[in-house]
This record gives sequence, C-alpha cells and structure tokens, in this order.
Amino acid sequence: MDNDIVSLVCEAWRFSRACRDILPKLNDEDSARFSGRCSWFCRRLEEICGNMGLKIVEIAPCTEYDIGMAVTPINIEDFDVGDSLRVVNMIEPVIMSGDTVIKTGTVILERAEE
Repeated sequence: MDNDIVSLVCEAWRFSRACRDILPKLNDEDSARFSGRCSWFCRRLEEICGNMGLKIVEIAPCTEYDIGMAVTPINIEDFDVGDSLRVVNMIEPVIMSGDTVIKTGTVILERAEE
C-alpha cells in the first residue's frame, strides 16, 4: 500500500477527531450545522477506505492495554512492568488491509483503577 495514501487516511482521521472535539464548544445552531458535515466526512472516509481495502481501527478509551495490540504507547516508560494499564487516548488509528496491519496506532496510557 502506498505510504502517502496511508498517511492521508491517518491525517483525515485526525481531522475528523478534531471536528468532533470542537462540536460541543459551538453554539447550538453552529453545532447542529457542523455536526452533519462532520458525520458526512467520517462516513465518506470509511467508505473510501473500504473501496481501497483499508479499515481504520480505533481503540476506545478505557480499553485494557495488552502488549500484543497493534499500537505504540507513547508514555509506556511512565509505568512499571506489572502495572495494569488502559488506553486513555488514541493519537493515531490502526490502519489495516484485510487482516494485515499496515500502520500501527499510537496511544496514551494510564494506570487502570483496581
């Protein structure tokens, strides 16, 4: 898969996340108007990726972290080996082609409450 296409998909995903984060900060009228545009953009991104055989995989916040996940935690050095960890934020998505990971994701972790 062309690296530029994968990079473009990742940046489009980041842009869609930024739009979703901004929506609650807008007044009701603007929020309603831009919410539809954001939803359309996200649907088109998934549709276009599907047409190219790609899938964007997001890991939800509070998901228990496992060393076998296709992600790179940027703050793993902040924790001890035996710590129980969970994903607090996804910075970049996992991009897959079928069952093959094309690009690993990037996450921020936190200690899981026990």
